[in-house]
Amino acid sequence: MAMSRALNVILILLVVIGVGYTYKIKDEAEQASEHAAALQRQIDEVQQTIEILKAEWSHLSRPDRIQSLVERYEQQLGLTPMDAHQFSTLEDVPLKALELDPSADGPLGGFASGGTGLGRVDGQASGVLTQ
Repeated sequence: MAMSRALNVILILLVVIGVGYTYKIKDEAEQASEHAAALQRQIDEVQQTIEILKAEWSHLSRPDRIQSLVERYEQQLGLTPMDAHQFSTLEDVPLKALELDPSADGPLGGFASGGTGLGRVDGQASGVLTQ
């Protein structure tokens, strides 16, 4: 009988411990759910702010608005309409010379060796390349 009583006490203690552990897990799950809901609210607020900023950008960058600002501040900013002669082609842009140092330390020793022929004119090494 004493053994049965001790077994009952142990089982009751185990049930109480199980109930306490279950409550702890439930509480942690509720806290995690509240945290996730708070994060979702923040995400929604940021997305709403982004949408408002996109709408504002669309409003501010309207061509008719920009044209009216140009006309209003043309004298203060010294703005003038563009002429066709102000445009150029890529061929009009001069090429920049690329200078290589053959004595430079590096994986290629200053030149691109590998049979590409870059940096060579008529079989002679050249220190100046044009792009």
